[in-house]
Amino acid sequence: MQQQHATPEAAPAPSPDLADAVGADAQDLYGNAALAAAPGLAALPSLGDLWDLLPSFGETPEEAAQREQQEFLGQAWQPLADFDTGTGGVFDVRLVGSSLTITLKVGYDFVSGDPANAPPGVTPAEMEWTPQEQAAFRTDFSSVVSGTWSNAHQIRSTRPLWTTVVDVNVVVIEDDRDPHFKITVAKYPEDAGDGPASVCDGGTHHQGGVCDPNAPGAEEGTALLDSRDTSETRVRNGGQATIGVWFERSETALDANDRASLTAPATDLLANPGWSVELRGHSSADGDATRNLEIARARTDAVEAELLGSGVTPDQILVDNRGEKDKTGNDPGDRRVDVQLLDVQNQVTAAHEAGHMFGLSDEYLGPGEAPGTAFDPEYRKLIRDNAEVPAGGLPRKGEADSIMSNGMEVESWHYAPFVAALKAITGSQEWTV
Repeated sequence: MQQQHATPEAAPAPSPDLADAVGADAQDLYGNAALAAAPGLAALPSLGDLWDLLPSFGETPEEAAQREQQEFLGQAWQPLADFDTGTGGVFDVRLVGSSLTITLKVGYDFVSGDPANAPPGVTPAEMEWTPQEQAAFRTDFSSVVSGTWSNAHQIRSTRPLWTTVVDVNVVVIEDDRDPHFKITVAKYPEDAGDGPASVCDGGTHHQGGVCDPNAPGAEEGTALLDSRDTSETRVRNGGQATIGVWFERSETALDANDRASLTAPATDLLANPGWSVELRGHSSADGDATRNLEIARARTDAVEAELLGSGVTPDQILVDNRGEKDKTGNDPGDRRVDVQLLDVQNQVTAAHEAGHMFGLSDEYLGPGEAPGTAFDPEYRKLIRDNAEVPAGGLPRKGEADSIMSNGMEVESWHYAPFVAALKAITGSQEWTV
């Protein structure tokens, strides 16, 4: 007896009205124009999507984590422009594989130094930029910021069994049309004068010594630097008593007594390579200010040469020529070089100020602040949300090796803005440093 086979019924075609509603390209799980794409049901997953949600048969948790990490590394992430840290920092973000690139866009305005910040006698030519000096500052600023802030730490995942770490690369590019920060750089001589250094948050600008809101639509911040801020400077932590080296009127040469007075500081510097000495050159106010500054410079040159001849290294010597700026009216007393041994820390001002552009706050003591003062509330929150807090709790303000205090150490919590950016670009909160 021949077996009969039942013929399956064809799936009913959707009504014309429904077909019009879902569109010709809409298909159900079986490939037919269907209800899957109807209004209200568009979020239903396909069979392929459901299959991807299921773990592979026989896959261990470790194998699943490994597969997920490979998928993460191959993901194409949408870059973020003008990422706002919420603490004044602004930068662009790009993630490729396990490399996070932080891009700081800056514009430059090169200006002459303010005579009020320089000793009398500094010539106008000493406070004017040459094109070569401007180009060198641009290169140095980019190199200092990138070199200080790149790859200081790795950002790691907190997802169970994940071992993926993300490297951080910081780059600086010049973009005068759409900068994150517009930097005004004043020119001063290397041995005299000192301009202020500060940063106003994104959306604000320097005005009369404070940060005022920008006009609507202007989102960049501003920064003030001077020509020496890409070089390593010393931040005083304290100093010993000052030794005076005295000179006759218009004289610049050392006598036997002067040389003898420099023996003790030279000996201390040789025994303590981490110490520095500051030489402050003075002159009386008698005569021309420019000539008096030249005399002060010649006097510090003589003292520096004597110390170098004793074995002191050049990087231990700081020079600050004041000329007649600090005149007392006591003519013989003003003809001198002050010699003071210092306990100092090295810092590149540009690297510190870049930290503010990334959304970090000062960690040194401000005027009237006592040791142990807490960080600013918004800064504490940024750190707590994006970095592991040290076992002893968050550090407090004080003199420290931290790049945001008086040193050059990029601490782990200084990467909190970059962790926040990684969370934003991946849509995952499972990152820390």
